[in-house]
Amino acid sequence: DTAEALNRVSDQATQLARQIRDVEQAQRGPAQDDGFRAIQDQIGAFASKIREEAPRPAPAPEPAPVTTPEPEAPETVARVAPAPAPEPRSPAAPPPIVRVDVEAPEGATIEVDGRSFGLAPIQKIPVPEGRRRFVARLADGSVQQRTIDITADRTLVVFY
Repeated sequence: DTAEALNRVSDQATQLARQIRDVEQAQRGPAQDDGFRAIQDQIGAFASKIREEAPRPAPAPEPAPVTTPEPEAPETVARVAPAPAPEPRSPAAPPPIVRVDVEAPEGATIEVDGRSFGLAPIQKIPVPEGRRRFVARLADGSVQQRTIDITADRTLVVFY
């Protein structure tokens, strides 16, 4: 802000004038005090002139008047009864569990849909009916995969 800057300059000038007075008094004695007052008066007049000539901030514009539009006449709206909520559906019954036998080389690790069931041969693994992914990880490091649709009639998976 310009006024604050001018006040700081004025204060600094006053301090400088006091320092000059102190030095002169030390060198010549108290007779020079009138000279200090004259310097201080000149600095004060200079600061006042700067304040008067400093640009003033533009006044803030007045806010525009707020106008509220007249409310419009309400329209006639036909009301329609909401449609009845649909009847809740019962969740689909889970698929039946089928017991599956897996034959693979001895020592192969058997997985069904990513879940490990242990080492082959395995009998009566509980598996939900439907398309299932069987994996056999053989002792030599090789992997065999089968995707099989398991049903009550199809309960044997063979890896060889």
